Amino acid sequence: MPSDPSYTVPLWIDGKPIAASHTTFPVTQSKTGTTVHHAASASTKEALSAVESAQTAFQSWRSANHVTRRDLILRVATYYEQHASAFIEAQCLETSCEEAWAKQNLDLATRYLKEIAAVISSVNGTIPQLEKPGTMGFVFKEPIGAVLCIAPWNAALVLATRGVASAVAAGCSVVFKASKLCPRTHFLITQAFVEAGVPDGVLNQIQVERGDAAEVTEAIIAHEAIRKVEFIGSAAVGRIIGQLAAKYLKPVLMELGGKCPAIILDDADLEEAAKLVALGAVIHHGQICFSTERIIVHEGVSDKFQKLLIRAMETMGSQSGAAVSESIGKHANEVLRDAEKSGENSFLAGRPIRTSLYAHQLC
Repeated sequence: MPSDPSYTVPLWIDGKPIAASHTTFPVTQSKTGTTVHHAASASTKEALSAVESAQTAFQSWRSANHVTRRDLILRVATYYEQHASAFIEAQCLETSCEEAWAKQNLDLATRYLKEIAAVISSVNGTIPQLEKPGTMGFVFKEPIGAVLCIAPWNAALVLATRGVASAVAAGCSVVFKASKLCPRTHFLITQAFVEAGVPDGVLNQIQVERGDAAEVTEAIIAHEAIRKVEFIGSAAVGRIIGQLAAKYLKPVLMELGGKCPAIILDDADLEEAAKLVALGAVIHHGQICFSTERIIVHEGVSDKFQKLLIRAMETMGSQSGAAVSESIGKHANEVLRDAEKSGENSFLAGRPIRTSLYAHQLC
């Protein structure tokens, strides 16, 4: 998928591409600093149009039997397999990830689709015991309604696929708020569902430039048709989404970033541990919610482990990718500067480094 600055990723509302009446924004590849394409940015009016489309489509999609929903998801999985190169190239183009990371995302996303399809028919109700003698109760599981799915850029394909496919498979309709950093990758997901035969309005996609994101997101959550919110992203934004969901009494499902430590004991295979810790720290440039961010090492092996870790880091250049944006690269630079001010040392390829050198590696 070549860079094409003249191309604009559209909105997708009620089964049609929409060139936003509001504005567009550039999508920039960080490792080259070039604009690879543009994306339509939804206004509040367009976002609410997507919600209303989802609300209308839900009235019929909720009654689709499990065979119809299962076969749809399986056709999406087949589309992923047949268009693998496009999905891989789009991820690399927009997020500056390594091809290996993009391929892993594709493989996991395809497997998720097949697994979701496989369990659709097993979603059954229950017959609970009741206190009153001679009575029987039934609990039926029904789709909740239109769902807002907010997906991140860092595992652009697998996380968005999981959210959208799970909701559609359950009989819900979706307003898919794509990441502004990878709207074309996310639009490929929408295209896959469209090509697989998803009814108009069951899946709608919008993306929003940063300046309008807060207003548009609140307008969507506030709409009475939205019955549940799924958010995957940072804890800081998760707090905001959680507060909005509480304000409008909407159930919310969130997967937020974490701080994952590795613990190295004195009986560990230190060389293997160093390789795994190094990989966990740098894969996809450390931009994963479970990246290794702290290492707790038994004092008796700390010196030996540090030397092995530095050696392991020397081999990780081909797997580290690049920061997804200039701002994230600058943030990493700021973290190093703060550590240096506190008297800590930074090492790159076994050598003490200046902050400016490491900033180049990140951006």
